[in-house]
Amino acid sequence: MPNTVVLATLHINTPEDQQKVKDQLAQLIPKVKEESGSLSYYWFQSDNSDDNNLYAFEQYASVEALQAHSSDPALQQAVAQFKDTFTQAPETHVYEVVSGFVSKAGLNDARFIWLTTLRTEQREFVLERLDELTKEVEKSPDALSYAVLKNLRDPEEIVVFERYTTDEALHDVHEKSSIYKSGFSIRASFGQLINKRKGEGYSESNLGFISK
Repeated sequence: MPNTVVLATLHINTPEDQQKVKDQLAQLIPKVKEESGSLSYYWFQSDNSDDNNLYAFEQYASVEALQAHSSDPALQQAVAQFKDTFTQAPETHVYEVVSGFVSKAGLNDARFIWLTTLRTEQREFVLERLDELTKEVEKSPDALSYAVLKNLRDPEEIVVFERYTTDEALHDVHEKSSIYKSGFSIRASFGQLINKRKGEGYSESNLGFISK
C-alpha cells in the first residue's frame, strides 16, 4: 500500500508567535515519533522574513495511520494551544507517494527544501515520466529527497518534494550535472502537458524527523 503524505501549513501571526509554536512542536514531536504508523514529521520554513508560517511534510504508513494521528488528543490539545497564534485555520492537503525517495540522510544534512506543484490533465502519463526522472536524481549525492506525490482529492495536481544539502546543490550542481542533462529529455516529454507550474524554496527549522 502506498504511503500517505500530508503537506500542512500553519499560518502564524508574528516571529514571536512562530517561536511559541516551535516550542510546543518540540514537545509534541517525540510522541509523534512513537506512533507506529508515523514515518516522517518534518517541519520547515520560508527564507522570506515576512513569512512567519511553518510548513510540514508528514508521512504515514497508511490512511488509517494518518487518521489515528489526527484523532490523538495530544495533537488536538496542541492545536488548541496554537489557536491564538494563527491568522487562519491550518491548511492541509493529502497525497499518495507515487515514486522517488523521501530520505537518504538524516535531518541535519539538508539545508534547502524545494516544493514544485504541477497541474495537468494527463496526470498518469506525467507521473510515469517523473518516475523515470527520480531514478536519475537519486544518483546525485546532494539530492536527499525527491518524492513525487499525487493529490488524493485533486485529480490534476502533482507535487514534487525535494531536499538538498545546500541551495547551490539544486541550482549550481544538480541542474548543471549529467543527471539533469540526462533527465532533460524526460522533462521535455511532458513539459507541454503541464498547465501550471509553481516552485518555492524553504529551509529547515530543525524540528521533527524525515525518517526514523
